[in-house]
Amino acid sequence: MTQVRPDRRVKTRAESASKGAERLFRELGDGTLLPFNAFAQMPAAGEATRMSALWFERWMATGQEMNGFVTKRIAKDLKTMSRLATCRSPSEYATVWASAMGETAQDYAAVFGKLVTINLPRTGSTKQDQ
Repeated sequence: MTQVRPDRRVKTRAESASKGAERLFRELGDGTLLPFNAFAQMPAAGEATRMSALWFERWMATGQEMNGFVTKRIAKDLKTMSRLATCRSPSEYATVWASAMGETAQDYAAVFGKLVTINLPRTGSTKQDQ
């Protein structure tokens, strides 16, 4: 059986939470409490924040580009299927299919180029532009 030593008092959850909250603030000389900023304590905080913002900006631009691409491709694919369904001969079918595949390859190459442009650092640019 575990014995509790009388000189050791177990903290309640409320007391532990209160102590934890106090560590999140630092006190100024006049008793004013300011939020603790972990990034301010890091020497490269500015660089990390800038890189996070740049990453987020690129991530959003990539998402927007992909959403637009998928929307356009679905519309084109539906139009192609409709055209294929109305073909009257195998040669007409082959012509429509070949045209659609060529256009699809061009669309994918174009969006790949846009995504590369969005996500890779620009050559010849300053460090801040990357």
